[in-house]
Amino acid sequence: MVYNLKRLHIPFYKLLKGLLLVSICLTANTKANSIYFFNLKKTGTINDRSSKAIQNEIKNAILKQGNLDLVNEIELTTFLEQEKIDLKDCDYPCYKKLGVKNNLNFIVKGEITKRSSVWQVDFVLIDVLSKQEPYSFSIKSKKGSIKLLSKIKNKINDFFNQNNVIKP
Repeated sequence: MVYNLKRLHIPFYKLLKGLLLVSICLTANTKANSIYFFNLKKTGTINDRSSKAIQNEIKNAILKQGNLDLVNEIELTTFLEQEKIDLKDCDYPCYKKLGVKNNLNFIVKGEITKRSSVWQVDFVLIDVLSKQEPYSFSIKSKKGSIKLLSKIKNKINDFFNQNNVIKP
């Protein structure tokens, strides 16, 4: 029996085309959790370089935990200006409302403090869509900012290993 090779490739081609279409549709429907990081308030004698390093450590440690999309700062800043929202008066329900209106799943806000040689970072992870109270983090180091960075990474990793906060 003689087979026409061109005819054999047509069903295989249609099958591949169908599988590709299905995979594209599935990929498009998986939506990542969106997160916004407010700049941490600085108190005490903290230079900009140390502040950036600490904020980046927090941001990177949280973003590594899973399916998260970082929201661009400009988008939220524009919204705050349009709605005339002053963050100084914003409590947790206000942050949740802000998150819902901007399609955010999580918000991170807090403060960095340095008094003499003691560094401290206090921040909260607000789960906008849940009734859960914000997750609070307080990390302190008497051995400088490098030790603080290490403690931040460890504390965040431990927290996410023990809690199922970010849903895939």
